[in-house]
Amino acid sequence: MAIEEKIENIKEYWYLGIEMKELQEELKEIQEQGFDASQKTERYALKLSELEGAIGESLTNICEKRLKIEGYINDIDNAEIRLLLRLRYMRGFTWQRIGDELFMTKQGVYQKYKRYIKSTQSA
Repeated sequence: MAIEEKIENIKEYWYLGIEMKELQEELKEIQEQGFDASQKTERYALKLSELEGAIGESLTNICEKRLKIEGYINDIDNAEIRLLLRLRYMRGFTWQRIGDELFMTKQGVYQKYKRYIKSTQSA
């Protein structure tokens, strides 16, 4: 897989985390809601079960994607680049905040990132 494709997948990690939290919250609300006597029909219970299953399947798919992304990052030999990618795409830090964390300028961090991308494209 080309580095550009891996980076696009890595960028998706943050949004997958947000989606996962939303689905978990939705599932929790459904499970806590229960249903009263007027809703106790077999059809309602079946639909509720289907919805829980669909959300569970979505959560499973998200977990699989996130594990694949973890693999992409873990395959990078350079610890500094791994950390930079984790902070940027897994934690959602800005380039400025990453620079602050790594005692570098925002531009310095971004340049390291760009150099890494360029070096892997020519390899």
